[in-house]
Amino acid sequence: MGFFALGPGVCVWLALSELMPTRIRSNGMSIALVLNQLASTTLAGIFLPFVSKHGYSSIFFLFASSRWSTSSSRPSSCPRPKAKP
Repeated sequence: MGFFALGPGVCVWLALSELMPTRIRSNGMSIALVLNQLASTTLAGIFLPFVSKHGYSSIFFLFASSRWSTSSSRPSSCPRPKAKP
């Protein structure tokens, strides 16, 4: 779960607050926060059954690969802020 917190889990608080325009920031942040909480709840719900069936090393490599894939694709997919004239 630490890999999720370092990867897509932080996206709601850091990236979206910087990238969204002010007029839609509250709506966008609330939608993203709900989706983030659903993902966290899903991860917490499947963690123990997955560990009991496959072991801790499998879940570690699953989260590590998820973290690696999001960090390797993030710099190229993030929009760059435009300077205001």
